[in-house]
Amino acid sequence: MKKWFKIIGLSIRNTGILIIILELFLYFLFQYNDVKRYRKNVDFKIASGAYQDLDPKIVKDMYDELYTMDSEWAPYVHFRFKESTGKYQNIDSNGFRKTLNYNLKDSKTAFKIFCLGGSTLFGTGVRDEYSIPSRLSQYIYNMFPDKNIEIINFGAPGYTRTIENILLQLELLADHKPDMVIFYDGVNEIISAQENRKAGYPTNASNRKNEFKTGFSYAKKISLLFSSSKIKRMITYLQLKIFKTKPMEVANPENLSSQVAQQYIRSLEITKALGKQYDFEVYNFFQPIIYLNKSLTEHEKIMSKNAFHFEKLYFNTYKNILENYELKKDSTFIDISSIFVKDTHTIYTDFCHIAERGNDSIAKKIFTVLEPSIAKKGLKTMNIQTEKPQSFQ
Repeated sequence: MKKWFKIIGLSIRNTGILIIILELFLYFLFQYNDVKRYRKNVDFKIASGAYQDLDPKIVKDMYDELYTMDSEWAPYVHFRFKESTGKYQNIDSNGFRKTLNYNLKDSKTAFKIFCLGGSTLFGTGVRDEYSIPSRLSQYIYNMFPDKNIEIINFGAPGYTRTIENILLQLELLADHKPDMVIFYDGVNEIISAQENRKAGYPTNASNRKNEFKTGFSYAKKISLLFSSSKIKRMITYLQLKIFKTKPMEVANPENLSSQVAQQYIRSLEITKALGKQYDFEVYNFFQPIIYLNKSLTEHEKIMSKNAFHFEKLYFNTYKNILENYELKKDSTFIDISSIFVKDTHTIYTDFCHIAERGNDSIAKKIFTVLEPSIAKKGLKTMNIQTEKPQSFQ
């Protein structure tokens, strides 16, 4: 009997050693392939013409900084970035992207504008000075150089309108009251619905569900360990290669689209109620996506094709939101989804992210909406044409 126990023990030990060796081998293999694919993706973005005004080395360095950014868990909103300092992208001690505040003279007395959104507002693929909030600051300064204004970029990759509402409430609870709040949404609400097959959930909610109560169950620990292992990734990769499976479209996009639209509209209602209670203005900008463009460049056609599994859900959701009777009467809702429809230049860096020139156009459009309200503050103005925005070099 002891002999059999010894044999079984040796078998388990040897199997464990083989699994560890295999896991380590696959880790380095996938690490190599991931970096290779990442480099290829950045080269594609450069070749697309989206960054035609930038030295390719700057673009590569910028994406390298983004690639190495780290994040940490944050209550209620899932995560925030860790503080980091880079040449082109900086995160402050609160976990927020740096905004170039051209009007800021004194933070305590400044007119505060909160900007909330996902990675497109955060500024994925652009330098600090060319995020939408930074470009907006430049346009405001050109027209109102004497005004004391501070713009804060609360955007983060994956944030949905629901999370943004929670983040805004957290700021209010901390007695950080804005004078104006700008939301820039449309993409992540649909991505999260696609992932979770249910509207209103955060992106990657299924991962958080799988992690829940793992401290109380060895079975869940083992399951989580396996699901996050490189061995599991290799099995999934082989399945995709052998059976030639592709990302699945939503089975009933019409129903899910209706859910997303309802969730989005309710979120707007909650924010308006907060604005009325805490006396701040609210603007909800509905963002553009590549599927709406009539004139795509060859590279943009590839980007759109690579994300085909989102297309029907986006069309149906945008249709439900834009045709909603209540939103048509809502002055806080501003549809800018068609801003690039006729543009013949490469605007996108993937199906939803926009390069620096595109961000400038978005910021300029947002400014035209905000300008009358800012003008009422009674400060000296100047013609916007007398001072050009900062160049794209």
